[in-house]
Amino acid sequence: MTSTLSFDHAVPADRATPPADTPWAERPARNLRRVLAVNATSSGVAGLAGLVAASWWAETLGIDRVGWVQVVSVAFIVFAVDVGLVAARATRSLRTAALAVSICDISYVIATVVVLATVDLTTAGAVIAVAMGLLVVDFAALQLRYRSRLA
Repeated sequence: MTSTLSFDHAVPADRATPPADTPWAERPARNLRRVLAVNATSSGVAGLAGLVAASWWAETLGIDRVGWVQVVSVAFIVFAVDVGLVAARATRSLRTAALAVSICDISYVIATVVVLATVDLTTAGAVIAVAMGLLVVDFAALQLRYRSRLA
């Protein structure tokens, strides 16, 4: 007597297992690429939003000069392009490049702490800065986690 199991329910995407033909060593690489892609996308969106509405962001954050918002926004866009390129690298060079991205992310978090300590931001500006800092530190942690699992 042979019995078979049937799973008729859908598995959420975040819990789905990789396809059976995915080599074990590629799973951390795929996860790392996903985190890098989300990092790149969110950085690019933040940069574009900053450029499109620099005056509004400067006022909302409590920054006296719109030019600072524009400079940071351009830096976000350049960073986003670079991170996107890192996500597309061959697995053998992904480990080193992902470390560089993580170091940049950690540097951003440190700079955010310095800004919070030295610049008189509005309440909204401080909340936004903390939220972005927490998001970026999460990116760094996930990138370092998956990087460490690469073969």
